[in-house]
Amino acid sequence: DGSTPQSQRSRMVDKFNDTNSDVRLFLISTKAGSLGVNLTAATRVLLFDSSWNPSSDAQAIFRAWRFGQTKPVYVYRLLGAGTVEEKVYARQITKTGIVSGVCDDEQAD
Repeated sequence: DGSTPQSQRSRMVDKFNDTNSDVRLFLISTKAGSLGVNLTAATRVLLFDSSWNPSSDAQAIFRAWRFGQTKPVYVYRLLGAGTVEEKVYARQITKTGIVSGVCDDEQAD
């Protein structure tokens, strides 16, 4: 929810990313993890609280899959059939398609 103070969050991130650390799991909400967090020690991203804005989820994924990452990153999205999360994800797909259509290089003159 973003209530962890920035200084404490930075220490937690540093410990997670330290190759000599025994910390192997880092839990962070999509909202709190969408900006300013570098988690290149992560090889798995589990999305369970999708945002209506697809770029927020993309930013959360890019916390692990970014410059400095040396391993494959696997992304998992938890969705329950008939839930709000399923509708949010469907809306994300629609929005992403619209943006891709508007920004498509083949369309630009």
